[in-house]
Amino acid sequence: MKKLSIITVTHNDGPLLERALRAIYAQQIPAGWELEHIIVAGNDEADNRTTLNMAKEHGSIVLRKEAAGCYNAINYGIQHATGQIIGLVHGSDYPASVNVFARIIEAFETHTPDFVFGDVVFVRYGHEDSPVRRYSSQGFNIKDIQRGFAPPHPSLFITREAMLKVGLYKENYRNAADFEYFVRLFAGSHNLRWKALRLVTTCMESHGSSSTLRSRLFTNSMEKRRALLENGYQISYLRIMLRYFYHFRNRK
Repeated sequence: MKKLSIITVTHNDGPLLERALRAIYAQQIPAGWELEHIIVAGNDEADNRTTLNMAKEHGSIVLRKEAAGCYNAINYGIQHATGQIIGLVHGSDYPASVNVFARIIEAFETHTPDFVFGDVVFVRYGHEDSPVRRYSSQGFNIKDIQRGFAPPHPSLFITREAMLKVGLYKENYRNAADFEYFVRLFAGSHNLRWKALRLVTTCMESHGSSSTLRSRLFTNSMEKRRALLENGYQISYLRIMLRYFYHFRNRK
């Protein structure tokens, strides 16, 4: 039996976590596959205690850890995952439809890539039927990485073999470790095969640590430049800032 490992990191997500779990348990898993669901939660998750007990009843593996940041928690979950394919569904997000996991598995079986990615939509709790916006990966190419753009991180699904080659997330980034991970995935030295899917994989709650204007203009931009430099791309701070110009010119 093959496994799809889904890792959910939560930090007092309250009703958002319950929404995420119900969407995960509703997934239609193809024959020959099983779902391994791992939740990484802190020891002080009082608001989530009832939901986490419900998760255990559904067969989820609940790991308690006082993580040193989001990426530390993600890495902890990855280290406990045993599936052939690994993906993330954060506690405040949820799969966009009941057949998302089935379509992800189908893509891996049909095209045999090392990793796939798709689109995400941003929603607000209580108004899920009216998405705020869509973050599309359609038309993505390597030049986008060099400008500071990457596919939406929650849409990433990767094989265990590819993850062993690329390694875990770097925990010394504040909020751009997901971008740095994509830089490594697309680095030519790994020779990984990828496929962009015409699929909305994830609904994301419309907030996040990298969403403020100050964070996007300064912390996030500097970390993205650092990620490119550390992986062999020469790029100035001005060029990384120009990604906003490319964004508004080409992605209307």
